[in-house]
Amino acid sequence: MAEVGHLCDACVSALRCSFASGSNGNHHSTLDAVRQAVRDGCFVCSRTWNVDEQGLFSAKHDQEKSIYDESHLPVMCRANFTSAGGDKGEQFIGLFVLGSQMFTEFRIVAKKALKPSYTSPWPALEDRTSSSRSLDQAYDWLTCCRAQHGSCNRLSGSGKWLPTRLIDVGSEGDDLWKLSVVAEDGLHPSSPPYITLSYRWGTEPSIVLLGSNIDEFRRGKPICDLPLTFRELITVSRRFSIRYAWIDALCIIQDSPQDWASESAAMRHVYANSACTIAASASSGPEGGLFRSRHPELMRPGVVNIAYGDGMSEDYSIWEKDYWSIHFDRSELLKRGWIFQERFLSPRVLYFGHEQILWECMTDNKCEGFPGGIPDHTSDKSSHAVSQVVAPRSSGLDGQDAPFSDDMFNLWGGLVERYAGCSLTKQTDKLAAFAGIAKLFQENTGDEYVSGLWKTCLAEMLCWKVFHPEPGPAEYLAPSWSWASVQSSVGAPLREQGRKNVNLVSVMAIETTNREADPTVGVRYGCIKLRGALFPTEWFRPPMIRIHTTSLILTLWLDTSSKEWDREHPLFLLPIKACHISELGDFIKIYYLVLEKKHSAGASDTYQRIGHCETYYRGKGHDRIFRDEEVDKEIFGVKPEFSDINIV
Repeated sequence: MAEVGHLCDACVSALRCSFASGSNGNHHSTLDAVRQAVRDGCFVCSRTWNVDEQGLFSAKHDQEKSIYDESHLPVMCRANFTSAGGDKGEQFIGLFVLGSQMFTEFRIVAKKALKPSYTSPWPALEDRTSSSRSLDQAYDWLTCCRAQHGSCNRLSGSGKWLPTRLIDVGSEGDDLWKLSVVAEDGLHPSSPPYITLSYRWGTEPSIVLLGSNIDEFRRGKPICDLPLTFRELITVSRRFSIRYAWIDALCIIQDSPQDWASESAAMRHVYANSACTIAASASSGPEGGLFRSRHPELMRPGVVNIAYGDGMSEDYSIWEKDYWSIHFDRSELLKRGWIFQERFLSPRVLYFGHEQILWECMTDNKCEGFPGGIPDHTSDKSSHAVSQVVAPRSSGLDGQDAPFSDDMFNLWGGLVERYAGCSLTKQTDKLAAFAGIAKLFQENTGDEYVSGLWKTCLAEMLCWKVFHPEPGPAEYLAPSWSWASVQSSVGAPLREQGRKNVNLVSVMAIETTNREADPTVGVRYGCIKLRGALFPTEWFRPPMIRIHTTSLILTLWLDTSSKEWDREHPLFLLPIKACHISELGDFIKIYYLVLEKKHSAGASDTYQRIGHCETYYRGKGHDRIFRDEEVDKEIFGVKPEFSDINIV
């Protein structure tokens, strides 16, 4: 780890107080004192006031004016210190600037309390992520994972699979790359490993595979003509002694809808069987490259010696509490829809970020700042539920008799929520860009995929929500009952421990027309027939409505912002699910779909979803709804009548 550094007097003073009792207190009182602490190398001040580049501390302000005096400077600083566990083993020190969004919290842990792998004497970092030291470290992570991580290797299965086409990057010193067609070039599926590239298209890459240039690509093209990201991928591939690479722009015929459909349907295998995915997480397009210059001193955790009031002192490791998020989550790459499944489907990913290279696999998160792993940080991929979905399926599902386990159900819901918040250049790719993940679940559950939902738990999965609606899509994306029909972020239904759910509808029939032969890629039409109790409503005061037969007022949450409060067309509520909530006493929560009749020829008994409602009732009996007339009258004011409802 780094050499023993120091904290400034202001940090040490406040930290001593926190050792004793935990406290909040002022930090430096003048800008000059802050800058002097940075010049003197105070770890906390240096990392925190690095945001000065944002202009928070303008030079026009008097250096000696107190930074607590709002008449002279509208930015105030304060230190916050919290003792963890009441001993000297771990502390938190946070600095925030009042009047701004900036807040930095540091974790301070006694070196003796950390595992040796976190305190090893790591080599110094160089000022480029293209350095031999950086790439050697990345290769060490890769070789260790391939040799030792069983769960990572399970995701890629037998490894005896290759994409239709690969890029032959050649050997060191070669000036050409060429396109290899696996079936024609005699590549054996078990022999050549390949790497995949995850990147943002930005504007279309300057070179793509077309039906007209495939022979030219087969003969070979100059590496120097490739976009920078592609060229630097070849550098990494050669450094790792991996001769083949897969880049979508060069391996899928871009002007062939048929080739695009078949290749996009194979994405689950393309990324799962990759030796490693290389992510250009610091670039906005193919010309941005992988490698970056950086300030190495800002990457590594620090070591500070802290003296106590009793004359004793001890070495502490110190780093940003949200270290991984700071260096990983800010990447725009991770907000792209296609990238989401590339990350999840890849057993191993190397992220070439703004300041460092980061590693993510099913077992570990590592980075150049923490090459042995970040203390107490768990990979997004290493949860028990993920282990379940990549494990071989021991027994098949038998129709409706084997729904998702709670872990699998919640994992799916969590992935849907995160994916729905990503952006897509073409909204019509909404299901296609998630198809690889759907295939992974399908292979390991045996369930039937229905426009973003699963057949065995379809009624329960209808209970998704939109809280911040966006305009409706210009083109058809999916049936209105699917979360894929909207352009907004969604809240997916989750099974909460201790809460008992009861479905209030039965799925009678499902009809879909697929966009392609593969049902996971997209649909042209979808209709479900539900058996349930449909209640007409009347407007109270938009966005509030009520069921005709009760005085209960409900708030309507629309799915799209382009749907206005239309008083002319009646709305209907369809109860989907009831849940017993006991945390704050006994309550029944009911989730409703808000439906509107389709106003088209031949669609008199057909509805479309336009939103959702939720209500809470005090009491028990969620499992007696639609089974006990007294419970029904208390909730709905009338004995329900059941019918078949078609929703498109």
